[in-house]
Amino acid sequence: MLESFNNADWEQLKMETPAKSLEWKSRLAYCVPIKSDLNELEIMLSFANCGDKELFGIVVDTLRSFEITETNKELISQSNFIKQAQGELANSSKPVQIILADFLKKYNE
Repeated sequence: MLESFNNADWEQLKMETPAKSLEWKSRLAYCVPIKSDLNELEIMLSFANCGDKELFGIVVDTLRSFEITETNKELISQSNFIKQAQGELANSSKPVQIILADFLKKYNE
């Protein structure tokens, strides 16, 4: 369904997601079609700021699959997402540490 979204649909989704539950956000993060679209990236980055470690881990895992473009790198850097991921590295379970390390390696190249 998300694959057929136009810009108006994405804008509507961006407006509605802050009020959604963590469970709803987690489900969306798992089903985002990985086209490396800026709309998808913006939504994923907004989820990272919710303060929930599990959702943050899901977002990192989803973003690992995004194509690395200069625009994506710039948006991720501007959002302090890299610093947030580095901060979570020491306090996470081993599986999450692997995901975080892989993400950081990919985006720091």
